[in-house]
Amino acid sequence: MNTTIQNYIFILGQSSDLAKEELFNLLKSQTDEQMTVGDNFLMAKENINPIKFINQLGGTIKIARHLKTIDQLNFSTQEWADMIKIEPDKKIKFGFSVYNGREKDFKKIQALALSVKKQIKEKGHSIRLVSSREPELSSVIVTKNKLLNAELLFIRHQGQWIIGLTQAVQDFKSYAQRDAYRPRKDNRSGMLPPKVAQMMINLTGADRNKIILDPFCGSGTVLQEAALFGFKKIYGTDNSHKAVDDSQINLGWLEEQYDLSTDISIKKIPVEQLANKLNNTVDLIVTEPFMGDARLLQRAYHKKDVVPIINELQSLYQMAFRQFKKIINQNGKVVFIFPVIDLGNEKISTLDTAQISNIGWQAIKPKIQSKSLSLNGNIIYSRPGQKIQREITIWQSK
Repeated sequence: MNTTIQNYIFILGQSSDLAKEELFNLLKSQTDEQMTVGDNFLMAKENINPIKFINQLGGTIKIARHLKTIDQLNFSTQEWADMIKIEPDKKIKFGFSVYNGREKDFKKIQALALSVKKQIKEKGHSIRLVSSREPELSSVIVTKNKLLNAELLFIRHQGQWIIGLTQAVQDFKSYAQRDAYRPRKDNRSGMLPPKVAQMMINLTGADRNKIILDPFCGSGTVLQEAALFGFKKIYGTDNSHKAVDDSQINLGWLEEQYDLSTDISIKKIPVEQLANKLNNTVDLIVTEPFMGDARLLQRAYHKKDVVPIINELQSLYQMAFRQFKKIINQNGKVVFIFPVIDLGNEKISTLDTAQISNIGWQAIKPKIQSKSLSLNGNIIYSRPGQKIQREITIWQSK
């Protein structure tokens, strides 16, 4: 598939704020005239190869080519039928997804799809309408039924319907492989999902010619995603022998699975000794640090229970940023997760912006506008019911 300049629709995953911010840092389109932004999608005029580009993204689940935008849902049966590729002696499959529509909209589109199926079947072709219990077909269904260029997207937005044809979907098998099937896992220090690590790297602009470091590398999730990106030089450090060993084994496995050749160095270096022992400067730091004893935090229900933990974590993070200041190159960036503890009636962040700023760092605020940002104005990543949430921050050295 060649790259072409046209309007593409990006269907976003559950963490839509983070997915939008990821795209804002990678797409060339930056103005309101060039971009349409909805709650769960973004449309922009870009010059991309959809299949290659979606593999660079952690937060986008589908990319579709924009076909048309209409005021009324009057897409004709013939118009849809004409778009379906018919090959002699081959069974035809097609499908559709409805985003942000009402139940009556879904039923109308479903009836239209059944009419399309009937029309093509009457011409003597074997045809199947791929459907789901949900209004949207998942990436798994699209992949298993080979529905690229055969799934229509109907997106309701500000009283109009945006219609697109799916060009690429997220590679769910690859994510599962490098999350659940890598040889070493640690439920206490290696819980960062690969998709989130990928998005965090993209928040830096993902310039592969840069030198990248994860100073709390854990099981090596950020390192593996940086390796798949093709970064020039990758460093991983941790104060745990087990973490270093796990990361080395996981990266060796990754290189074998994906036929990679990476320049990567993983060492046991406590973060307080980073500047003295790393012996190198870096351009980018992307990390999820130690976020506190999860067992203690899960049992905490009052602010007084977590204050000692927060004070301890803030001291660790301030010390880390002092070390980062000594090894970061000019215009370098840090993407750093600060835990937010959800006590039910109150959310308590471990981020003290003034403290980090006094060390010599400038916070880079998200480009997105959202009601879901933290009290500090940053993107929150969390799953339903999670007590410890992730506040994702970006910093540049002053």
